[in-house]
Amino acid sequence: MILAFFQLITQFALENFNFSNFQAPPPRSLAVVDFVSANNLPKKVVVDGVESVGVVLQAKRALAIDVNSGAILYEKLSHEPQPIASITKLMTAMVVLDLGFDGEKVVQVLPSDERAGAFTNVFRYENIFAKDLLAASLIPSDNNATVALARSTGLSEADFAAAMNQKAKDLGMLDSVFVEPTGLSEANQASAYDVARLVHASLQYPDIAELTTKENYFFKVIGSERSVKLFSTDYLLSNQLFKNGDYKILGGKTGFIDEAGYCFAVQLENKDGQKIIGVILGSQNIASRFQDMKSLWHWVLTNYSWKN
Repeated sequence: MILAFFQLITQFALENFNFSNFQAPPPRSLAVVDFVSANNLPKKVVVDGVESVGVVLQAKRALAIDVNSGAILYEKLSHEPQPIASITKLMTAMVVLDLGFDGEKVVQVLPSDERAGAFTNVFRYENIFAKDLLAASLIPSDNNATVALARSTGLSEADFAAAMNQKAKDLGMLDSVFVEPTGLSEANQASAYDVARLVHASLQYPDIAELTTKENYFFKVIGSERSVKLFSTDYLLSNQLFKNGDYKILGGKTGFIDEAGYCFAVQLENKDGQKIIGVILGSQNIASRFQDMKSLWHWVLTNYSWKN
């Protein structure tokens, strides 16, 4: 009797469920990059029969990945989403560039563009070239410039956020959500794994790759005598370690809000041409996020070999 009842319920469900509306979740890729090659996979270095088990980091979440092969070299809670603060601006920049970016477009900064947060470089009613707003967004992480830049696309903030989320979906960022363009909202979240995808994708854009490797940038406000000098929040760009040729930073982004902690995501190339994406999320302070990244890079390049 009970079995017959459940059979009846099952038959009813099958007859009335519209399977045309059902979509299975997309498969999760095992690699951050899509051009995984097994020809030159990094191998763990073993010394005296012992291999290193990891590196001590202050960051709550972290990831290191070999760009050429897609191999994950180190991970710490890499699939747990968390707020990513101004790393968000990499996604914002991609969406802006995808929408037919005109760097010479003149954008007036409006009072509605003003946001709390870090020091601002642009002010209400100033006329700024879009290319300079993009630089102000990516180099010193200016929130007002970022909002003005997103608004200049003609999209509402809600529609711009929808475009960000669609871009994330297209990139396979399955643990990510965006609600606004600056990263000030703790609701902008992603996993370290997804942030690595974000870094990799954004550096395919020449404008983003160029701007995120600049220590500083100059521009003039249109119709004004005011000159603006932007300074990068990526302090490693001025570090001697990255000036003597041993390592080269290919681009990335910092971020901080209280809910995210101190974050840093960047792509590095060593003198042998090995490219590593490193992600640090939730470190304790400005200094520790950079020290965490240096420690991560040193550990990876010491404990892996790319020689066949």
